[in-house]
This record gives sequence, structure tokens and C-alpha cells, in this order.
Amino acid sequence: MIKTRLELLEKIHDSVHEEKLRMEIAIKNLDGVPDDEVIDTVVKRSPLGAREQNITKKDLVDRYTEDIKKRKKVLEIVKKLLKTDGKEVKDRNG
Repeated sequence: MIKTRLELLEKIHDSVHEEKLRMEIAIKNLDGVPDDEVIDTVVKRSPLGAREQNITKKDLVDRYTEDIKKRKKVLEIVKKLLKTDGKEVKDRNG
């Protein structure tokens, strides 16, 4: 079954909104953690080798905050497209 433009826009809106909410929840879950505490260690690979990088709470919150801003912009664009297609989207906190 081929989805209509409206159905696809609604699905994209819901998906991006869910991602944004998950990041907001992740940030709230870190409320009691000191900013300089290491949350995760990732391995960065390059042609010259690999190195470990520690991710602190501050790094993670900064990255998620930036990602949330990007998703808010995407939500605004999708809402405008939905509005031009004749469907009003209720603002769900974001």
C-alpha cells in the first residue's frame, strides 16, 4: 500500500517528536549526576588507528540539546507542510 503525503508527514512528525522526547527524558535522568562524570566511553576509529574518548554528562547534555534544537526545527517544517496540506497539528509541548 502506498501511503499518502499526509500519512507520511504525520508519521515523520510523530517519529521526530518521539526522538525529541526521548532525549529530553535522557537529560532529566542525568539530573543528579555531576557534570564531569564519565557517562560512556566510545572508540573513535580512523585509518591511523583507534582511540577511546570519554563522554561526560556535560558532553552528552550538550549534544542532546543541539539535537533537540534540530528536531524542533524539523517539527516546525513538518507542521507547516501539514498545515498547507489542510491538516492542523496540535502542539504537543514542542
